[in-house]
Amino acid sequence: MASAPLASDESPRGKLVLLHAGSLTVPMEEVCEEFQRLHPEVDVEREIAGSRTCARKVSDLGRECDVLASADYRVIDQLLIPEHAGWNIRFAANELVLVYSTETVCDPRFTQSNWPDRLKDPKIHYGRADPNSDPCGYRTVLALRLAGLLMDRPGLADSLLNKDNVYIRPKETDLLALLEMCVIDCLFIYRSVAEQHGLEYLELPAEVNLGDPAQNEFYRRASVSLTGKKPGEWIEVRGEAMVYGVTIPTNSPNPETALSFLHFLLSPEGGRPILERNGQPWLVPSPTDTWDKVPPFLREFVLPE
Repeated sequence: MASAPLASDESPRGKLVLLHAGSLTVPMEEVCEEFQRLHPEVDVEREIAGSRTCARKVSDLGRECDVLASADYRVIDQLLIPEHAGWNIRFAANELVLVYSTETVCDPRFTQSNWPDRLKDPKIHYGRADPNSDPCGYRTVLALRLAGLLMDRPGLADSLLNKDNVYIRPKETDLLALLEMCVIDCLFIYRSVAEQHGLEYLELPAEVNLGDPAQNEFYRRASVSLTGKKPGEWIEVRGEAMVYGVTIPTNSPNPETALSFLHFLLSPEGGRPILERNGQPWLVPSPTDTWDKVPPFLREFVLPE
């Protein structure tokens, strides 16, 4: 693999603080290992959390961060731009699936026709991520509401969202241990994570899985309210096909190395094969409404929106 172009005449060096979504854990580990192999004077420090939690560490706690990668590009738009970041690059996609265990007493065996009613069964327990911490959490809420619309079952989403709340966790990958220990029977998670861990999963209908841009008009019929930038402020998020986003926050202590890392992550020879091998469709070059603020060194990866 060829070395990444450099953002300046100096080689990348020093500590690189990377905050990223839990669903990026496996591919980002590979990306970081390869980047550090090419640039041994860089020490990458990764911090993994729900995307909204990552953003709030920067916006609310003043956490220094060189690169922030979110499972939903809108988290960067809503919580970081313009005060804590100036631009946003969309780089990958995903979809929601229902992972289940075949080792529990009730052995769910979900199908396309029975999964909502199987989830309602009091003997079956399911896990989901916290909507205010993690995009997978609010995407699960949206998916359940879309399922109710698709099946013409008005009370479906509320009945499921009022069930098993004891198994809500800060990010979706926190639920994998509960599944392994058979504490829960199933969980909503990204397809890429399910494939990376070799888990059994049910593919949800395209109208529900938030993975098909052709369904965006239908997706927008569902919405969820999330905490905003300030206490007491709320943000309405409507359904939309999944798109990941990445930025360099304005408080980056090592912006030149951050630029080199992002160039590697977004390049066809760098991050693309790693993410695609780990089950995430690639979207670069992608449109952005922050094109004029994207650093010139990275503009080959974006298109004016």
